[in-house]
Amino acid sequence: MEWAEFVRDNPSVSSGKVVTPAVVGAIIDLGYCGTLHDRAFLSELRQAHDLLTQASTSAGVPMTTNAGGRDKPRRQLDCAVIEYLHTLRETEELTPYDTIRSVFSGGDNLYPGTLFTEKSHIQLLVRNERCIRGYFRPIEGS
Repeated sequence: MEWAEFVRDNPSVSSGKVVTPAVVGAIIDLGYCGTLHDRAFLSELRQAHDLLTQASTSAGVPMTTNAGGRDKPRRQLDCAVIEYLHTLRETEELTPYDTIRSVFSGGDNLYPGTLFTEKSHIQLLVRNERCIRGYFRPIEGS
């Protein structure tokens, strides 16, 4: 709900418009999941970035960037790199990722000397709709 309210109040961070913030819960089977805390996946993602940078340079097209202030909530670069990763995997006839997940830090440190932040959260990208097993309205206040 915090994110939906943030987007409502800061429409420039999203391509969609939030008028009435709401939350939906989902039951998701991760399937074949790429995780941004797995070294092999991170290596694959870095390679996709390098190849996308080369392609952009060759085409004379500037690379997109992440934007939106300190926490960079508008992650256009990350989205472009992940989409390019999927294109590369498809070209190489590798198993496509059903989902991708990662922990993101944001906001201020919780206390001096820590890397824990007040807006740490997990994001899940679902590319394969069959991984969504069900959805529900969360219990208010939970």
